[in-house]
Amino acid sequence: MSEVKVNKLSPRSGTTVTIGDSGDTINVVGTLQNNGSVIPGDISSVVAGTGLSGGGTSGDVTLNVEAAQSGITSLGTITTFRSTGIDDNADALAITIDSNESVGINNTNMASFDADARNLVVGSGSGDNGLTVFSDGSSSGSIFFSNGTSGTQTKQGQIVYEQNNSAMIFSTGASERVRIDSSGNLFVATTTVASDDVGHALLANGSAYHTADGTYAGLFNRKSSNGEIVQIRKDNTVVGKIGIETGGLTVDGEANHSGIMFSASSFLPRKNYSSDNGTVDLGTTDGRWKDLYLDGGAFLGGTGTANKLDDYEKGTYTAGVFDANSGGNQSATTATGYYTKIGRLVNFNVAFANINTTGLTGSNRIFVSLPFASINGQIDAQTSPFVKNVTFNDYLIFGESSGSQKSRFGFISIDSGSNSSSTTVSNFTDDDNYCSISLTYITDD
Repeated sequence: MSEVKVNKLSPRSGTTVTIGDSGDTINVVGTLQNNGSVIPGDISSVVAGTGLSGGGTSGDVTLNVEAAQSGITSLGTITTFRSTGIDDNADALAITIDSNESVGINNTNMASFDADARNLVVGSGSGDNGLTVFSDGSSSGSIFFSNGTSGTQTKQGQIVYEQNNSAMIFSTGASERVRIDSSGNLFVATTTVASDDVGHALLANGSAYHTADGTYAGLFNRKSSNGEIVQIRKDNTVVGKIGIETGGLTVDGEANHSGIMFSASSFLPRKNYSSDNGTVDLGTTDGRWKDLYLDGGAFLGGTGTANKLDDYEKGTYTAGVFDANSGGNQSATTATGYYTKIGRLVNFNVAFANINTTGLTGSNRIFVSLPFASINGQIDAQTSPFVKNVTFNDYLIFGESSGSQKSRFGFISIDSGSNSSSTTVSNFTDDDNYCSISLTYITDD
């Protein structure tokens, strides 16, 4: 064993001084220094050639960095370590930095994760792992996603928890998009439960508000097959459905209840989730609709042409007195007539007081205008009018027994032998008569 004691070694600049050989142990007695400064530490061994010297196996020892070093390699383990920014008291490996500069906390295999998000990997993959952001009760804890270093670039995406009101906020484009408040209400594009505010609110009590401005507030899309699109429940029992069938959109009540289908040109009855024919009513005795507006007709008691009621009308018209069944002269006297028309059947009532016969031909039969023209070939549309100061045989008839379509009916006088004759203008006392007529007849339409 050789022993060399040197008081001072001053090598020429650029000279390398080697002490010992591989496998040698170098013991330094005294204080290790770096350019005159003492370096404290607890080093159990120093490897030659690392640029370090000194150490010891117990007590306070000094580690000397002999010169500026580009790297320090330890073949052992430093069990405790503290610097200005780090206090390491771990009893096992906690932080790993790999050759890609990825950092793992309780993870040493960062390269196994997706390259887009493995700069920092937290967790071992075994048991519960987590990350905690700790802030006081009047501040917020945040995670930001940036695409630059100025303005809103620094916080384009945000996850923020506001401690002062217990709200979690999610932002994109540097603006709040989603909020969960302290009650568990979820808001999208709004921050309140006001149903008039544009946005979506899913409330903790189960309610949902969807408000849009100038567009639809909800879209439900069923693909491929026909069937239910929306199902409505009460106490988890189905009470309604909205769906689509081959014939059109369907709206159904609960089981064994009525529904409706909106087809191309009609809406059709349904019952118990299927099409129905003849068992569903429109209204009830104590649940009546108010008015029914039809541009066509109503089929009553059947579906044939004879069952179609295509007209119902009631109103008034101005009735005139003439000396011919068409054309001719008209009296200056008119009266308001009242009529009801049901399909082709017309009933009307009119009363004349003091018919002025001036200008009428006395020998001509006298006629009264109808509210609607009669059917072609009208048969036995006759009634007995109530008259005063009108001369006739045993009976007076108003109407027609046969003939072509007419817009006026006339008076007929019948004697006890059933012989008929025309009642003419001269049979009415001028300006001193009365005639009341009520008649039912048939029209062409």
